[in-house]
Amino acid sequence: MKFVDKQNGYLANERASQITTLISDALTIIRYAVGQTIDENDINYQRLLDHLRFFLDRLYDEENRTGNANIDAVMLQHVQRSYPKAYDLADKVIVYIEDKTHKQVAENERIYLTVHLNRVLQSTLAQ
Repeated sequence: MKFVDKQNGYLANERASQITTLISDALTIIRYAVGQTIDENDINYQRLLDHLRFFLDRLYDEENRTGNANIDAVMLQHVQRSYPKAYDLADKVIVYIEDKTHKQVAENERIYLTVHLNRVLQSTLAQ
């Protein structure tokens, strides 16, 4: 039992380390694309961080991945047209994450990330 506990602890620590690195790298991509300082105390930035954490946790949790089955095509088109900068930025982040994790990101996650990024972009540009 101790052996199993130690293995699970190691795997959990490894996963947490990978998620932390991916979040840090994703934020670097976002900061570079925005081209100006992002207020890290802004509620929209904090929500983005929370979303990234849970998004990556879902990505690593193979059993709970829903794939693209629940995607609403109208919603995807609306997000693409309404928030083109945020959508392109979400695409850059997702391409990076897919490359590093070797896992496919569901389209619904792309929509959610785009919405969060748009809020950060809007609050950053409003400063």
